[in-house]
Amino acid sequence: MMILPTPARMAQTRSRVAAALAGCVILSLFCTAAIAALPPVTQPATGKHIAGKFIWFDLATSDPEAAQRFYGQVFGWTFKKTKGTDERYVVIRNEGRPIGGLFRPVMAAEGSAGGRWLSFASTPNIVRSLERMVANGGSVLVPATKVPDRGTHALVRDSQGAIIGLLQSQSGDPPDDPVAPGDFYWVDLYARDPSSAAKSYAELGFEVTRDDVSGDERLLLAANGYARAGILKLPDAAREPGWLAYVQVEDVPSTLKRVLAGGGKVLREPDPAVLNGQFAVIADPQGAVLGVLHWDSQAAAGEKP
Repeated sequence: MMILPTPARMAQTRSRVAAALAGCVILSLFCTAAIAALPPVTQPATGKHIAGKFIWFDLATSDPEAAQRFYGQVFGWTFKKTKGTDERYVVIRNEGRPIGGLFRPVMAAEGSAGGRWLSFASTPNIVRSLERMVANGGSVLVPATKVPDRGTHALVRDSQGAIIGLLQSQSGDPPDDPVAPGDFYWVDLYARDPSSAAKSYAELGFEVTRDDVSGDERLLLAANGYARAGILKLPDAAREPGWLAYVQVEDVPSTLKRVLAGGGKVLREPDPAVLNGQFAVIADPQGAVLGVLHWDSQAAAGEKP
């Protein structure tokens, strides 16, 4: 489990975050039917599904080449084009391990700029998960699509309007190992009605608890013994509910210098009162938004998402 800023501290930032997310309408164009194959989530295969664990992160971007330059500079990520996708899908690796991918949507308008990160949660039965989300007010944007080697994935707009990916991995899920710098570490859902959102996700099998450690109004989504995500109130000034993913870094100030040098923006500056200044929100040159943080799990008495 992790302690992050309170909704009041995040209000101004979240407004800009939501605007950046809302400005990128390309994610409904994630049509995977033309993709012949995608790499497995885990190599070698684990064969184990950890329902509720966020296991993959995709970046839909108008400029994949620029995105690779930026994230390579900021996080040290490496990239490999995927055969069978007309080299349109690029796997993101951290320390040699696949952690996500990036692609330019087929129908992205020429000359337009935009980007959006998509977070995928593991499910052992994607059909049942989709049925439950629809029954609780959600809608399917991209139906369950089976892709050789990868498994079956889908995109859903939940009851609050936030977009989340579901993935039934063919190879199994990554284990709950310690999170290295450059790995995705946490996700937060900003919703207009956190309690209602929590009920919807409880139907997917999450255990909903209140975060009594941080003292804010965050609800926690737990699965398999670990907190996997948080739910916070969306500030009134924000335009769209959404998920915000966080990347673990060794040092936030030096990371932000690389963000600015690479043409990105800092949407929320570090605050000494929040994680000792080791937390910030950034946007890449195309507008895709991420959180960055340094969380010392050992100092936190063994707590981790």
